[in-house]
Amino acid sequence: MTKSQNNKPTRCAGGFGRRTFLKSAVATGGALAVSSFPLVNIARAESGVIKVGVIDLLTGARSAFGEAGVWVEKQLTGLLKAGIKVGGKTYAIEPIIRDSQSDVNRTASIANELVLKENVDLMLINDGQADPANEICDNNGTPAINTGQPMEPWHAARGSTPDKGFPWTFLFMWPVADMFGNYLGLWNSVKTNRKVGTFYVDNAAGQSFKGIFSDTLPKAKFIEVFGGMFRMETDDFSNQVEKWKTGDAQILTGLAFPPHMSTLFGQMGQAGYKPEVNTVAAAALFASAVTSYGPSGNGLTTEIWWSPRWGTASSLTHQTAQQLADDWENSTGKQWTQPLGFSYALWEIGLQALKDSGDPKNREAVRHAIKNLNMETMVGKVDFKNSKFPSTALTELAGGQWLKNKTSKKFPYDLYCTFNGLAPRIKLEDEMKLLSQLT
Repeated sequence: MTKSQNNKPTRCAGGFGRRTFLKSAVATGGALAVSSFPLVNIARAESGVIKVGVIDLLTGARSAFGEAGVWVEKQLTGLLKAGIKVGGKTYAIEPIIRDSQSDVNRTASIANELVLKENVDLMLINDGQADPANEICDNNGTPAINTGQPMEPWHAARGSTPDKGFPWTFLFMWPVADMFGNYLGLWNSVKTNRKVGTFYVDNAAGQSFKGIFSDTLPKAKFIEVFGGMFRMETDDFSNQVEKWKTGDAQILTGLAFPPHMSTLFGQMGQAGYKPEVNTVAAAALFASAVTSYGPSGNGLTTEIWWSPRWGTASSLTHQTAQQLADDWENSTGKQWTQPLGFSYALWEIGLQALKDSGDPKNREAVRHAIKNLNMETMVGKVDFKNSKFPSTALTELAGGQWLKNKTSKKFPYDLYCTFNGLAPRIKLEDEMKLLSQLT
């Protein structure tokens, strides 16, 4: 990390070290989403305004992970307009929101703008692959709170490990190990031949998933039928399908996004490949994606980050998870989505850290406050203070299955908890079923 003579970070553009610097000065393009929130008491001195930079996933291939971000920020408009009181002084909150457009490299230019030009006091990053942005925050001494990427690949992408962490950037999320533990719990609850077809998008998360899955599957007495890595733009999975079919893989897993899965379902149908269990990470997280698959969406299994039925509530307004989901569905016309709770909790954690800092304009104080946070949020307990990982607070994770909706005629499927072995607080809602058992 670049430092000045007083041993504090020098605010510098990029300086990635092992990375090639992408852009030294940012020209804000028209595609950047600028915050629409009115600044409270605009005439106040700059010292009375807390600038919060927000990197959201609003457009692009991974936008489903961030679609709730701006909606949450609008829901909190009144609270943000009121500002926060710290040490007897009220500070205005100025959110400055930017769209990463699902482009990892773009997050570098956004971060340079927010850190160097806007001089933000805190960064909230709702893009799990914003590695360059986090590096800029670390290099320039800007505290940043992240969500949306499991712990192991979030660290690995910048050459670190969870036990080492980072100086200024923090994550609240679950580990890949817990995700895989939930997958094993789901698979062990049904009878199959224990042959698992795998494939992974070729990025940091995919590499991490591959390493953990390939190591753990044989230990758990499953046989892997490896379909290989694939590029994000891939639209032909016929080779993978043939390998899985030939290898008689009754379970399908890996990491792929909804556009990949839509293509894959068609090619699986053409080849006559019908697995009994389909648990592909990222492909079945969202109701919108599952519904778009038509009949193929029925019975898909996935990890559950958050659900309206988890019994959690807002630390800001005491609104329950179910009430938050109901508001989302009523105002957007869309079914609840798992990242909704995390987009909300990102603001809960950020605002609490600013309040706890004692001086929200002092970045060292804000960083210290984040490291010492232990609070209940919309996604449950977020505990940085007692975590064995210096930059990460682990969140709960369960396993579930998309089944025909039991309570709503508007949305065809809903996600029901069918495995809670790693999160016993979460109530079981159904028994897992093989795809051949569903109609």
